[in-house]
Amino acid sequence: MSVTRSLRHLSTSPHNCMRPYFYRHQEIKKFKEAFSYNIPRIHVILGPPNSGKTTLIRDVAKMCDVNPLIIDCRTGSFDTPENLYCSISAQFRQFFANNSNLIKNCSVLLNTLSYKQQNNFKITNKDVIELFEKIDETIETYSLWKNKIESPPLLIFDEAHLFSKLTKLTKSKEGGSLLISFLNWLVTCTKQNKFFHVVLTSSDSFFINWITKILLVPYVTPYIVGDLSREEAEEYFELHVLPKHDYEVRGELEGQFDNVCSITGTRMLTIDHYVDEYKVHRGKFENFSEYRQELDWLNSGLYPKKLRLPGKFIPSWNRDDFIDTMNAIIRSPGFILENNLINEIGHEAVSSLIEYNFLHRRPTNNYANDIINPPDEVILTAMSKPSIFAMENLLKRINN
Repeated sequence: MSVTRSLRHLSTSPHNCMRPYFYRHQEIKKFKEAFSYNIPRIHVILGPPNSGKTTLIRDVAKMCDVNPLIIDCRTGSFDTPENLYCSISAQFRQFFANNSNLIKNCSVLLNTLSYKQQNNFKITNKDVIELFEKIDETIETYSLWKNKIESPPLLIFDEAHLFSKLTKLTKSKEGGSLLISFLNWLVTCTKQNKFFHVVLTSSDSFFINWITKILLVPYVTPYIVGDLSREEAEEYFELHVLPKHDYEVRGELEGQFDNVCSITGTRMLTIDHYVDEYKVHRGKFENFSEYRQELDWLNSGLYPKKLRLPGKFIPSWNRDDFIDTMNAIIRSPGFILENNLINEIGHEAVSSLIEYNFLHRRPTNNYANDIINPPDEVILTAMSKPSIFAMENLLKRINN
């Protein structure tokens, strides 16, 4: 990725390790402002896998006077009406229980939320919709009792593109109907009733297209979270990563962030992994696990006819398209314009490469702190810095 100029060397002595956690100051400031809007919104936060989206929102929640209710959609929360019911009710039961002294009839409402589960009844679409209504009634009661909600919930759905599993796994119109009811409830809780903010995180580049088609653009506020800026990544490396390792690793890597960054880029998790593995691979990026994984995955992209993943369409690119794409990425300043690649290999091929996670799509440039002067156009990047290294070496093999 294209990064800004280096900072001066930062000492890793214990006296300089002022904070136990590393905070992404620019993003946190903006999200704190966003979550304080008088009219709550549905915030869609996109970013590559492992770029720290969920951790970022957790950090913001710690600093704001909100109660984060987090539902990880990877755990099957949207597989069936029952799972949806259980996921939503569990989070709100806890929220209401924590505020039970403020709600006169809280015990009755809490019992209503869990009645079906306690008595082993089959959960239907009607039950889920009734649950939404009960939550609304409870929050309204809370609001009237307290005049306003002093510490409102912040409803967070991690990997929200898995909402679509509700329609795929129920294999009926009922699943689609329930999904629409659920999304409409989110709109009601935000825009209409002004109860609380909703955050949807996703690593799926096309999730924003899907959600805006259903809810219409005015109901959704998108954010694209990238990696750290060059300066932030150096601070993270020197003050938060190196002090956790032994003298030998610190001695070899202290002050060497330029070299590390050329391998890892500015993604926190990748930096963590590289330093963790440093003793094993002795600094050779060829032995770095993330690089090896990316190289294997890219090699499979050269043979699209043999590549088919569950739940995805048949690849729409060919071998030449894939080679042209890798060449475009490694010759770029860290990103390419989506329209330029579409003109070169076609829209279907580009969309397919994004769907298969060979490219990441950024429809807006907000929070693109890892890129210098990002354009006000849709851009495409490699999935990570190790992926760019893998592209370079794979192209060398092909050319030889």
